Amino acid sequence: MSSPTWQTRPVHTALAVVTAHYGMKRADLVGRRPGKRGPRTITGARQLVMWLACRLGAGFAHTAHYLGCDHTTVIHGVAKVDAKIAASPELGELCDSLLASAQAISRKLPRLAGCPSENAVAAGEPQCTVRSSAP
Repeated sequence: MSSPTWQTRPVHTALAVVTAHYGMKRADLVGRRPGKRGPRTITGARQLVMWLACRLGAGFAHTAHYLGCDHTTVIHGVAKVDAKIAASPELGELCDSLLASAQAISRKLPRLAGCPSENAVAAGEPQCTVRSSAP
């Protein structure tokens, strides 16, 4: 696998944080047929990687390409995590903690050429958002 680019670095960081938290391997979460650890565990962790990657500045397409899925899967995953956070304060705290860890890792990494402004990411603004279908 080649070195991360500025588009895929957030996905690398999100994968590192989530795999460390859940004690999984990268191979469990990446690819069209992720590991066989139990569908709910894998799905939830994979969706969390998608959510974190987007919060760190990755777009849907770059996240999808790296994880080996379609961009609509990433959109669905981010929306699912947002809905679960709204329903569960404990999950919200976990996500905030994982996001803080991922941002700390990102700040320590050298800036890559072509990287857009990091002000929005540092301010916690997500770079990809799910649009509500409600009027």
